[in-house]
Amino acid sequence: SSLDAPVALYESACGQGFNLYMTLEILKEEWESLYGNQNDSGDDDDDDDHGEDKNDNQNDDKNSNHTTQPPTRFPNITVYANDYLAESVHIANTLFRHVAPQPDLFATGALCRGDSTNLRRWVPDDSMDLAYTGFIDPLLDPLNLLAGSGATIHQVESMMEHLCASAKGVPNETTGEYRGGDP
Repeated sequence: SSLDAPVALYESACGQGFNLYMTLEILKEEWESLYGNQNDSGDDDDDDDHGEDKNDNQNDDKNSNHTTQPPTRFPNITVYANDYLAESVHIANTLFRHVAPQPDLFATGALCRGDSTNLRRWVPDDSMDLAYTGFIDPLLDPLNLLAGSGATIHQVESMMEHLCASAKGVPNETTGEYRGGDP
């Protein structure tokens, strides 16, 4: 797609939308480093043409093999996304539509709840210029408590539940209330 044409960007498993938002900011910074600030007039009195005739340079440009012109403005990007958790989608919508909208940087399309394991349902073939996932596998044992054990996610969840329960104290078998430790 041409950089002057509208661009559709999709992130699956977007969480609360911060990765997508930062991706847009990085794209904008990279665009500006390649093409300059879109508000820059392009007139720079400090250029040194080394005594060459400016008309000769213009003719050279016309006769060169370059067929593409640099874009005249930052691309018209519309973002779309999904996440499995409704609360995350709510936060992403709040971020993009109310807290930090940037109409000069992007338009907000559908940010909806959906299962990223079945993207064909949400993202038809050839409907987006770029689709990627923000999902990162969870770190099962970030503190290396089960070093070398090859623990499964269920074993780790069980261990975390045990650690959390022990921090609260011991539950009374009859009432379910915790005794000892801080509630």
